[in-house]
Amino acid sequence: MVADPHVMQDPGRKVLFRALKPMCGPGVRSFYLAHYDMDRSTPASRGAFIERVRARVAEL
Repeated sequence: MVADPHVMQDPGRKVLFRALKPMCGPGVRSFYLAHYDMDRSTPASRGAFIERVRARVAEL
């Protein structure tokens, strides 16, 4: 059984933003992209996620 990230309140993102973001400075913009439920992901869902990451990073 996979834990629902909404129930756990996304601990991975919290750790990253609480630990790393303050080291980058107060004016730093940040974003977090996640592909949840990897145990049941498909090649199509992973491909769509990769494209989402590419599009977001291209905006930088």
